[in-house]
Amino acid sequence: MVFLSSLFKKTVVLCSFVN
Repeated sequence: MVFLSSLFKKTVVLCSFVN
């Protein structure tokens, strides 16, 4: 589940960066 959490966090950061 650590991988999933990391992926989710990365996605959030990416979305934040784009916006």
